[in-house]
Amino acid sequence: AKGLEPLVTVKMTCFRDGSAILAMCRSHALLDGSSAWAFLADWARVARGEKHVAERRTPTLLQALPDDDQLNELANEMLGRPLAGSWMNSAIKAAFPLISPLYDRLFLIGITGDLTRPRVRFSERELARIKAVATPVDGDGWVSTQEALSAYILLTIGKATLPPTYLADVTSKVAGALHELAKVELSQEAVRRRWLLVAGAANIGLEFDVMWKARPSNYDICLFLNNQSKRELPDFGEETSGGVAESVLTNAGPTLVLPIKGGVEVFLDQSTLRAAKSSSARLAALEALRSEIPMSDAGVIKDMGAPNSISSAGVGGA
Repeated sequence: AKGLEPLVTVKMTCFRDGSAILAMCRSHALLDGSSAWAFLADWARVARGEKHVAERRTPTLLQALPDDDQLNELANEMLGRPLAGSWMNSAIKAAFPLISPLYDRLFLIGITGDLTRPRVRFSERELARIKAVATPVDGDGWVSTQEALSAYILLTIGKATLPPTYLADVTSKVAGALHELAKVELSQEAVRRRWLLVAGAANIGLEFDVMWKARPSNYDICLFLNNQSKRELPDFGEETSGGVAESVLTNAGPTLVLPIKGGVEVFLDQSTLRAAKSSSARLAALEALRSEIPMSDAGVIKDMGAPNSISSAGVGGA
């Protein structure tokens, strides 16, 4: 019944070979992705007999919210108009009580796209190869691993799904452009101002008015990347207490990068493969993500043994 369901549900499934799956389902209003990682890390820390780490309190964040004048100033700057309720915002909010039970049911029986996203693994050595090829000779002469991987995914899928005349750029050019753009768009001040706009809008019930505007709709290839590769897999201590988690399966999105032993696993959002008009084109694009990895070993780090594979996520939740 509405208002009576638990905010957090945790289930442990143990197998005869000694392995186990720890599943957690929580209300997004209670914990976002980052908060869920922090909760698991703190839980693991307590299981190891260590003290928990105090997090920022909600009142501190509430005090940082903009007033009405500041909010509209931010909206004019980023959206080109004052913040105002729209029919789209109202329609989405009205549809949520109807759609949510259906989505929850589909999720529980395992047939939502969130749990069947294509997954591609890259070892640390392969990431180093991609970064070496993606590093431009001009500008800073440096790009982050995230920028290099983003450029590689965009170009590889684009070349496999779009007409040959669409993409003539090399990975280093695209990665360099992303790097220069990130200096502005991902600067601490830019991120702070975007947070103020979204949080301020959510505080007055207009979050969808902002979020809908932020998503592009006219594109050939689009990569929404949620990079969580620097997260540490929860370590619950000695094996009798659970040990270290080996992998993670989640419906968080959009395109998600998660840590695995010796590398990362990329969960591709369906929109990233929108240009693939058939199942064969989709498969070719996914196979290209593995086959087009640069083969040169010059200057790369030692391979830590992450599995090299493409797969579709099955039902589960760890």
